[in-house]
Formats: sequence, C-alpha cells, structure tokens
Amino acid sequence: MNRRARLLGPLLVALAAAGCATTPSTPTGPIVIPDTTTKAPTQSAPATITIPAIHVDAPLVPLGLDKNGAVQVSDLNHVDQASWYCQDYKDDNGTPTCAGGGVIPGNVGPAATYGHIDGHKRDGVYRHIMELNVGDPINIRRADGSTLTFKVYKVRQIPKADFVDPAKRTAAAAQVYGDVNRPEIRLITCTGTFVGGQIGYQDQGVVFAALA
Repeated sequence: MNRRARLLGPLLVALAAAGCATTPSTPTGPIVIPDTTTKAPTQSAPATITIPAIHVDAPLVPLGLDKNGAVQVSDLNHVDQASWYCQDYKDDNGTPTCAGGGVIPGNVGPAATYGHIDGHKRDGVYRHIMELNVGDPINIRRADGSTLTFKVYKVRQIPKADFVDPAKRTAAAAQVYGDVNRPEIRLITCTGTFVGGQIGYQDQGVVFAALA
C-alpha cells in the first residue's frame, strides 16, 4: 500500500497542547507522522460530533496550522466547539480533501479531533472525555446527513513531557498518531494537574475509537 509521511515536528508538540489555553515551546527535530490523504476521500465532510455518554453535541470544524506551524484550535470564546485537523481543507462538490495533511473522519487512518477542557471559567466540549468507557459510541454527523458511529476502545492519559523529550516523543507520536488500517478517530484534550504557565495541564488526554 503506497503511503506518504510528512515531517511534522512542530505540529506534534502543538497538537500535544491542543485543548489548552497555553502552548509550550516547540522542540527541534522532525517527527514522522503517517499521512493517509492519498486514500479515497469520504463522500461528505464531518459537521458535528455527538457523544451521548457525556452529553456532547457540538460543531466539528476543520482547522489546520497557523503561520507559526502550530495547530489551530477553536478560540476560547468557542470552548463548546470541537475541531478536526485538516490542513488546506477544500470541499469540491461534496468531496472533502486535506491537501496539506490530515485524515478525514471515515477515511482509513487516525482522524485527529481536538476540544478544550475549559476556558474563560467555562467547561470545554471535551471536559469529560476521560470518563468515557470502552464501547461508548461517538457519532460523527456529516454534511450530507449521514452518520458515522465510532466505538471507544481505549482511553489514555499521556504526560506532555513525553511529546517533548527527544528520547520519548517518537513513541508518544506513534501511540497517538500511528498509522492504522481502518477508520479511527482520536479525541484529544488537556488533562491531569493544572500547573499554569506555558504547560497549563500536565498531561494529554486521548480517547481512541474505531468505526463500528
């Protein structure tokens, strides 16, 4: 199977900070993250995400990288909105693409979604994702009215330091963004102890789910 990989060192740590009000400094050196954008696209772009077990029903918007190479996440005035990583998003006649990188939910690969844990003294859309259990459904409603249902199979809390430490970050990247041979999604936010400063919360919360 022919696959490309992009060197996304700055993106990796930026993604590790997604869902927080602050962003840690970016280390040097690339991380190889699989890119599955060459696969046949889904027929419609994702529009909303619903997670019945934690009462989430929110818009899901495509966001890529900013001019500094950091992942874009919903601003803190929209903590009730989730995003999915899609660089250079386009939608021609109902066929979405992420020309610069990213996996469209429903395509083979790990589609990465992000949500704040909190902001402006309000709970964020992904505040309670660490309470999800294996088997809980996550529904992605698409622009054409169809729905994709993913089932949770793993929930992990990963120290942010693992994404920064040169000796650990490749393994951390593979754990979260490693290539898979089926459609999957990741729900990603900050979690753990709040320490403030550039770190914010000490850990990254990640929910792994596969298309049912």
